[in-house]
Amino acid sequence: MKQMNRKLAVIAVVVILSLLVLYIGLWQFYFSKKFHDIEILGIEVSSRLYINYANEIIVSVENNGDESESFNVTLYGNDTVIDVETVENLAPRNVVNLTFKWNTTGLSPASYVLKAEADVVPGETNVENNVFQTSVLQLLVKPTLSLSPLSKTVHIGENFTLEVTISDVVDLYGWEFKLGWNASLLEVVSVEEGGFLKSGGETFFLKKLNASEGFVHVYCTLLGNVSGVSGGGTLLTVEFNATGKGECDILLDKVNLGDSLIHTIPCVQVKGHVTIENPGSGNSEESSS
Repeated sequence: MKQMNRKLAVIAVVVILSLLVLYIGLWQFYFSKKFHDIEILGIEVSSRLYINYANEIIVSVENNGDESESFNVTLYGNDTVIDVETVENLAPRNVVNLTFKWNTTGLSPASYVLKAEADVVPGETNVENNVFQTSVLQLLVKPTLSLSPLSKTVHIGENFTLEVTISDVVDLYGWEFKLGWNASLLEVVSVEEGGFLKSGGETFFLKKLNASEGFVHVYCTLLGNVSGVSGGGTLLTVEFNATGKGECDILLDKVNLGDSLIHTIPCVQVKGHVTIENPGSGNSEESSS
């Protein structure tokens, strides 16, 4: 009987030890297993993109896993690769913002969908959140800011008017620039806001004239919660008096255009040119090209 009890005791100890080993193994499997998950949180970009411009696009990525991860993120425009950025050792529960530059030189106006895709890291099972794409975005021609007329010939003592015009703009809410000239040849008579921006609502217009140095800094914005204006028209009208013989450029500088979402609008800038002749030396001429 005693021998039987000893055998049962031994068997019981073996079973208990086996169960303990199994429990420890299961615990290690379930509770020490590392979780891997990379997620593209979003793509930050203006609702409008421009041709012949380095458009900035920001992609936010989070490591939802338990270990630091290294991987690549690829940005696509209509399934064509724009660029690839490498993320090194992104810590668990951390977010990184990647800046992509999309050079659109040579492209044509079109609709685009941007897509960011992160590599699948070893051990990752949830791969659906590795991809994020935008709604449809428009790739546009940059507007042109220029003088009208581009070239003008006048006589000493003559008054004449130049306009600063814009074309092909979308959602223009505000603008500012510095207009410069040769103060020894030209004298400003008046500086007035053009009618283009105010066609969209009430505006605020400010001018700071430095006649002796030959420039005026002008600023104009719509007021209130309204959309910007689109198309083309006159931003500024300047009347000059020709005071000396010679030639000078009319220059645009420190240009800043903005839309109703406070995004910068890039533009092409075209300077003007004025030729001043002696009285009676010929007829006044102007050119738009």
